[in-house]
Amino acid sequence: MADKGKTSEQGRSAVLLLVDGWGVSSDKQSDPLSKAHTPFIDSLVAKYPVALLKLPERKLSRQYQEIGSKMADILEAEGMNQLKIAEPDKYTYLALSFNENNEKIRKGEERLMIGTTDEDISRKPALSSLKAADAAIKALKEDKYALIAVSLANLDLAACTKDGETIIRAMTAVDKCIKKIAKTVLDKDSILFISACRSGAEKPLSNVVPLVMVSHNWEGRSINAGEIPGSDLSLMRPSAELKDIAPTLLASIGVDHKLSGKKLIHI
Repeated sequence: MADKGKTSEQGRSAVLLLVDGWGVSSDKQSDPLSKAHTPFIDSLVAKYPVALLKLPERKLSRQYQEIGSKMADILEAEGMNQLKIAEPDKYTYLALSFNENNEKIRKGEERLMIGTTDEDISRKPALSSLKAADAAIKALKEDKYALIAVSLANLDLAACTKDGETIIRAMTAVDKCIKKIAKTVLDKDSILFISACRSGAEKPLSNVVPLVMVSHNWEGRSINAGEIPGSDLSLMRPSAELKDIAPTLLASIGVDHKLSGKKLIHI
């Protein structure tokens, strides 16, 4: 149980939202993701720091291990609470791979699986993503967790169908999910990191995923010199790696640890 731990040093939470399947293509004409109705995501890209991450070609479990970068152990050592929320297809990656492939539940760590494995992505493109968003919002309002990590499965499963219309509908559902979480994050003066550990829904395939960092303190700022918020993602070049998320996220909640990645923005 996490009740005896704490949130961050600033008393706020960091939400890490992973939308596997969300890749960035340089060819908007043939990319189904560019045809999805995503007004809220577009508004975040226009206001907040954005980077593209180039993913190495390797197993998804290794990507989750890299993005985790010992965060579970570091937060436990700091006496901070953490919550992992995932749909069934992502639960093992977030609960195990993210935690350095260690099955041990850390002190102050909780895990929550949302949804079932028998849902049809072609008939229900949101799957349980909105329920996962509601669980994250509930956790934010409890003011109990330093880290709330959420992994959605719907876009990744839509990519497996290779059906453009299914992908478009799934991405539109992701936009609604992000809107729900982001509004609560900003209301709570907390922090939101949106990224992915795998691309796949974009065409042509790029192995490039976005990172969007949302905080009142970061509005109007950029990660790369000369790059301004509002840049077209398809025109940007990769400038960071998955391993850079952990030190940036930890620093944003007042935890300074030397990790292999770099901090992407001055906190």
